[in-house]
Amino acid sequence: MAAHGFSYENEKVKEIRYQIFKDNVEYIERHNQEDKHMCKLGINEFVDLTNEEFLAKYARSSTPSFKVPSSNQSSFEYKYMKNVPASIDWRDHNAVTLVEAQRGCGSCWAFAVVAAIEGVEAIRSGKLTQLSEQHVIDCNEYHEGCKGGRMDHGYEFVRKNGGLASDIDYPYVATQGACANNIPSSLTSKITGFSCIPNNNETALLAAVANQPVTDFVSGTGTRNVGYGIPDTDIG
Repeated sequence: MAAHGFSYENEKVKEIRYQIFKDNVEYIERHNQEDKHMCKLGINEFVDLTNEEFLAKYARSSTPSFKVPSSNQSSFEYKYMKNVPASIDWRDHNAVTLVEAQRGCGSCWAFAVVAAIEGVEAIRSGKLTQLSEQHVIDCNEYHEGCKGGRMDHGYEFVRKNGGLASDIDYPYVATQGACANNIPSSLTSKITGFSCIPNNNETALLAAVANQPVTDFVSGTGTRNVGYGIPDTDIG
């Protein structure tokens, strides 16, 4: 616990947190001994939280569930792609920035949008630039911020805005603030639109990922202590 700088207001709270910590460590060890999971768990800064506490603080969202409209699916550009590779790791092609912590702000939707745009920009230009989630959070027309948002709204903001600031020019602060939309775009080309991968179609998903990084909905349940790999959770 000391490795992550945990501190508590009194001994009673510390005792409660320590018991949660022990329970979570036991669960992590059991999970890692089982040979049926696609990820390994590890001790991190969330290990003194219950799963309910973690979801309430870091995976909260007031946004209703999103169903991909059929009109967006029909524009899917890779539906006739042939010879799709079995796998690709866009990190090997310098198209993925480092993992970031959204902290206590429910801004995963903005991080997902920005990460995909970073990837497309890197593939087109040959230069990987860390772009601004904060720009999307502060300036989108739906005022979606730290209580969740829709990824299509994020893409729509970047399209209408004509670009997106860099993270250096518009850094992430983990809270929604006033829009500073006078910062120049760091994109070398414009985002003119987006399309959605057809529902429940892994072949289409594979074709899309073979061409660029994509955004996806992932349930926060089961992700609290992931060390590396793919968590056993719902993806949509």
